[in-house]
Amino acid sequence: MESSVPRWLQVTAAVGWRLLVLGAVVWGATIVLAELRVLIIPAILSLFVGCLATPISERLRARGLGRLPTTLIVFAGTALAFTGIIWFISSQIANSVDEINESIDEATVQITEWLAEGPLGLTEARVDELIDQARQAITDNSDGLIGGLAGGAATVLEVITGFLLMLVFAFFIIKDGDRFWIWATGLIDDDNRRSRVERIGSRSWVTLRNYLGGTALVGLADAVLIGIGLLVLGVPLVVPLALLVFFGAFFPLIGATISGAVAVLVALATVGVVQALILAGIVLGVQRVEGDILMPILIGKAVDMHPLLIIVALTIGFIVAGLIGGFLAVPILAVGIVGVKDFATRPTEESPPEREASPPV
Repeated sequence: MESSVPRWLQVTAAVGWRLLVLGAVVWGATIVLAELRVLIIPAILSLFVGCLATPISERLRARGLGRLPTTLIVFAGTALAFTGIIWFISSQIANSVDEINESIDEATVQITEWLAEGPLGLTEARVDELIDQARQAITDNSDGLIGGLAGGAATVLEVITGFLLMLVFAFFIIKDGDRFWIWATGLIDDDNRRSRVERIGSRSWVTLRNYLGGTALVGLADAVLIGIGLLVLGVPLVVPLALLVFFGAFFPLIGATISGAVAVLVALATVGVVQALILAGIVLGVQRVEGDILMPILIGKAVDMHPLLIIVALTIGFIVAGLIGGFLAVPILAVGIVGVKDFATRPTEESPPEREASPPV
């Protein structure tokens, strides 16, 4: 008996309930990932560390150095570099505290004068009253501030725990990652499936390495060029601002804009409007060079995706895991696209994975 339901409605209903099931699965997976972020995020970050450190460890092993000494050398070098960067940034900030305080005081005076003499027409007594009200509001909400500090302390503890887990994961990835990968792929009995997994892992590892290495070089070039501009214009906190530009490169589309805006605001508050405008021009020029020259050459097709996909990935990453989620979103999406492309390829068009490109995990 022929159904009285139109064909288009049957198809729409079939697609609709499948989309609902898929959405429920994604929603549930998001909740699970958010709850296990203390474990999952360090694990993913350790893959990044291993991806960057593996070439160094491979060179050391090629010279006859054992696995454990190689891993210890890589870790010691990384720790010294990280400690040196933190110390240098701290010293730069400490040396600029007085200058920043003077700039803040000058800005406060200028704002007070504008409130009294500008279009608002407030009297000096009214301005003082508003300042007193703001101080009183801070005092009255001290309990909320203390609660916020307690929440901040819990977040700090979570960050420390995640950092230690990342170190442990990264240690074993550098030391025994290749062995673990061979063991894991050996669990697959079917030769075709094992070959596909090895191929996807190989291509994903190459994509991740190209993305991280290329993005780091792009960020370094941006930081050096903008840092020179900051130095010439006499803006304080040159090194911290340059590092902010460097790390901003790992957030495509938005990171460079935000870090550049922060540098311009610091210049506006410390050295004046003219210098801030000049710096804004330098930032825009550097971003233009980055988009037209540096990224196509250094990153190439490692992140071969539409800007809309990048924006969606960044948004989801920030919602699920905050700043770290935004940092991880684009490379995870890039690796996911590698898998999708491989599954969309006909078996006769596939080629076996290259041994030297095999991931260590």
